[in-house]
Amino acid sequence: MDFATGARGLNVASLTKTKHKSSKRLFLSRAGSLNSWGGYVFVYGDRRDGENSRHGLLSLDVRGEFTTPVRDISAYALRVTPEAEPSPGNAEIPCVGVWTATKPAFDGGVYLSDREFDLVLAMATSGNLASVHLNFQEPHYGKSLIASVSFSSDPPDDD
Repeated sequence: MDFATGARGLNVASLTKTKHKSSKRLFLSRAGSLNSWGGYVFVYGDRRDGENSRHGLLSLDVRGEFTTPVRDISAYALRVTPEAEPSPGNAEIPCVGVWTATKPAFDGGVYLSDREFDLVLAMATSGNLASVHLNFQEPHYGKSLIASVSFSSDPPDDD
């Protein structure tokens, strides 16, 4: 008996191989108008290894509607957070953020450098932040990586 063919003449190697679907998902591009925004500050104290430290998290939440719905959903809420040195992520694609839920609305977040965040914040506070444009993976089980994001004072283009 040959181990590769097994006791009944079956090719064991072919039975143990699993076929994986490609992890490459379609990319979607959506523009959206901004309906509202809000700012958030979270500050906390921490003690590690006997050292006291103070940490803070700032974010800007923007909410609006995509000009073209994705699976009949057009509402979105996007948390924009500054980070000193944002990285492109360590996922299947380089990304700037993630959608963590898609129902009842797209809900997610992106990380911007401090300078980028300051400009978006200035646009929002001056009333000039009008639209957002995102490129992201087609959602799978309500999750999706965001490959790029842009904010503009121009109205959104129709997709």
